[in-house]
Amino acid sequence: MRELMIQTGQQAHTAFKMWPSLVIGSILRDLEDSEEFFNTITADLPIEIKMSSLFTYETHRVLDPTQAMLYLEQIGLWKSMGHPVVDMDSTTSTWIKKGTFYKRHNKWPDLTYSDHMNPHILECILENKWGDTTSLKWNPIDFQHIQLEKNFEFNYQIDTIDIISDKAIIPSASEWIYEYDTKALKTRSLARGIQVCDKNKHIEHDKIGDNESVVDDLLQESDILEEPLRSDSNVKDQW
Repeated sequence: MRELMIQTGQQAHTAFKMWPSLVIGSILRDLEDSEEFFNTITADLPIEIKMSSLFTYETHRVLDPTQAMLYLEQIGLWKSMGHPVVDMDSTTSTWIKKGTFYKRHNKWPDLTYSDHMNPHILECILENKWGDTTSLKWNPIDFQHIQLEKNFEFNYQIDTIDIISDKAIIPSASEWIYEYDTKALKTRSLARGIQVCDKNKHIEHDKIGDNESVVDDLLQESDILEEPLRSDSNVKDQW
């Protein structure tokens, strides 16, 4: 696949996404003596694609039904692993984050390069300048003679911030009991969407907002807090 992308650029994706159709066309061509479907889907393909090793593999002769089942199994794997669902926002964000070393550090990473690389890129590396412009984009193939050296030290120090910080949304200990009280639809543990039942009175969250004092007053007025808790045993009896 990488070889085909170097040779044909974006056209390589055409051959890759047509794999299931080409296999089905090859099976019909060789086992059913029907070439119409195969000829239809391959008629407009560029000659570079038809001459590639990937296309040859996708369309080779199907000798018997067992071989056909094997090829169908392969395109089944392609559907589950070779054609993923891409989150464009996340992908673009990651690409920008990892692909701008020079712009973030104002220097090229430590590299090992040969004399066969693009002279313009070599000049930019030696003079520590960024020469890629909108009108003159670098081709990825120009970087195949470059190898990355060690640029960062791995930090083996264990980060204890996540251990000592409590990021969970937990109600205070005095309100834990209300998690099991059928009268309380939701507790103060939720910053929004608090609902309180008080003698058929229903208060929506958008009227409450995030004001802590208002929430406290509403809880004090509700039936939940009218009867004080006497002891743990009494509480269990009430449950």
